[in-house]
Formats: sequence, C-alpha cells, structure tokens
Amino acid sequence: MADRKGIRLFTTPQSQMAAYVNATYETSSDVNLVPEETPSVYESLRIPHPTDNADDPNIRITQPPKTKVNRRLQIALVLVGIICAGLFAVVVWSLVHTLEEKNMNGCLNNPCAGGATCRKTHDGFDCICPPGLSGKLCQLARDPCRSQPCRNGAACRNQSETYLCSCPSGYTGRNCETMTNHCLSLPCKNGASCVNLAASFLCSCTSGFHGPRCEDDINECLSTPCTLGATCRNSYGGFHCSCPRGFTGTYCHLEISECSSRPCQNGGTCVDMVNSYRCLCPTGYQGSNCQEGYQCRSRPCQNGATCRSYANTYYCSCPSGYIGRDCESG
Repeated sequence: MADRKGIRLFTTPQSQMAAYVNATYETSSDVNLVPEETPSVYESLRIPHPTDNADDPNIRITQPPKTKVNRRLQIALVLVGIICAGLFAVVVWSLVHTLEEKNMNGCLNNPCAGGATCRKTHDGFDCICPPGLSGKLCQLARDPCRSQPCRNGAACRNQSETYLCSCPSGYTGRNCETMTNHCLSLPCKNGASCVNLAASFLCSCTSGFHGPRCEDDINECLSTPCTLGATCRNSYGGFHCSCPRGFTGTYCHLEISECSSRPCQNGGTCVDMVNSYRCLCPTGYQGSNCQEGYQCRSRPCQNGATCRSYANTYYCSCPSGYIGRDCESG
C-alpha cells in the first residue's frame, strides 16, 4: 500500500496488475475507478489487513454504478465521431465536386499542347491541333514526308507545316513528277535536231557539222572527196567539187552524156564520147548533127533561109519578110 495525496492504492492477490487509481474510505464520497489492463471490474473488495486507521481496520473499495462509468469519455467519443463523420463528408463532397467539375470542363487544366485550342464536349474535351501537330493532345509533330510525296528519287525535307522536294537533275515540279524539257531553250545549232533525255539532251547534227551542240563546221575537203582530180572547196556545212569538163555530180564521179540533149537530127544516131559526141547520119543527110540532106548540099535556100532535106526534096524555112520556094522574094 502507498500513499499519494491522501489516496491509497491497493492490488488484489488474484491479479497484481489490477490497480485502482481512486479509492474511497468508508466515510469518503465515491470516486470513479479506471482499471488499467484488467479484464473485469470489481464491484467491491474488502481487504482484511490492518491499516493505519484504528477506527476501521478493514478498507472497502467500491465501484460506482455502471451508468456513471466513463460518462465523460462516452460523450467525448460521440463528439469525436460526429466531428470525424462531418469531416469525412466534407472531404467526400469536395472530391466528388472536383471530379464533376473536371468531367464537366476538361479544359480547366489546359491539357492541349503546342498552343492547341481546347474544346469542351459532352464526355470530356477535344484538342484542335494547329498545323504540324497531331495526336489526342496535339503532342505529336506531324511528318509531312512520311507519305513519301517526292518522286523520281527526290529527297524530301520537312518545312514546318509542309515539305520540300529536292529534285534530281532532269526533273521539276512540286513532287519532281515532271521531266525537264531541255530542248525548250533550243540548244542545238545549225539546224540540228534536239532529243530530250532524262538528265540532259542530245543534238543530232546535220551534214557538215559536229560537236555537242553541232556548233562546229566539218572540213570535208580533208577527206579528199572529189574524184578525177577535181578541186574541193570547203563551205560552211558542206563542200563543192569543181569538176573537169565532161563530168558532173557531187564528187565529179558522173560523166556528162552529150547525147542527153539529142543533138543528132533526121534520125541520126548519137554516139557519146568524152567531152563530145558524134552523129551517125542516115542516107541522104550529112553534117555534125545530120541536119543537112543531100538536096540542101547546093544551098538552094536564099536570104539566110534554113534548108531542110526530106528524102528526095528539100524545104526552105524563110526568115521574116521573105517568101518563095527558095525564099527569094522579099
């Protein structure tokens, strides 16, 4: 037994841990007893041991009525429960209200990236992406070269909101789809034909010219094209052979036929010779061209008339102003 401010503490033989904080003597008022770590509460306990109190050696410990035990504690617990329930309700309401606001207006936190415009919808929001961006939140940079728009081996380069095709030689257009017409500038000279190619052009030169653009004249006389010793004279784009008498042609390779003009008359036969011819006259005719018959040998026609022999006779072709068989009358 120990004294503390006039209060004595007792323990029971059955449980050394059963201690009562407050005890009353027989003549004192009731004080609540709070057991510490005891499974049960005793209503009364008598201790037959001698005490310092000579008047009453037996000390009795009593428990207050059950209705009075921990009254204040119960009230405190009820108040704490009410406060906790209120706080919990406030927290739940705040969370629900916040979620409802977010669902009603998903644009409050500005979820769209890249300066995109946020638009509320009935079930959330949509991001209206600016050019060059894509994705739910416009967080993806659009690659215009992904679709491979450039053709004919052209390189594609991103240009912010669009693309640029670096065309290889020979192609043009936004997507390098058009073959360049190199012949539009008329690169071929001296009447040459231009053939357009993929990356360049080809000039088909006319005779007498050569070079990439047919700009150079060929000196044909260097190859000695003229025959029979004819003189070759080079000209712009060609040459000329000065043929000897009796020959003709580009290279003087053709002999001139003096009989081609039919010089022999009165049925005479023309024999071609080098630089000349000979007429074989029929009977009754003579002359270099068989133009004279035997009847004309005596020159019967006068005043410059032309005599034409006909078998056994002759005929005088009179000049102007003369008449008569022999053109004798003027």
